[in-house]
Amino acid sequence: MRKYRADFEPFVDADYEAYLSKIESTAEWGGDIELQAMSRALGANIHVHSAALAEQIFSPAAPSPLHFNVSFHRHDFGLGEHYNSLRPSG
Repeated sequence: MRKYRADFEPFVDADYEAYLSKIESTAEWGGDIELQAMSRALGANIHVHSAALAEQIFSPAAPSPLHFNVSFHRHDFGLGEHYNSLRPSG
């Protein structure tokens, strides 16, 4: 997110550097902008699946054959909103 500051900073409602420090050094949960940043950093498409929402896909700047899947949960297990990684069974 530091590398693409101009792309992400408008979506952060706090001091940008303080926000990044909080995300880096605490157990703070990320959201859409962090998923987009991860997509760029990994050069992969990130698919977000949810029972209540349509699938979201975060894509890197260049087309990529790599795909990762996560599930989004609103309020499971008393954790509040969070993501879980998914992998194929078998």
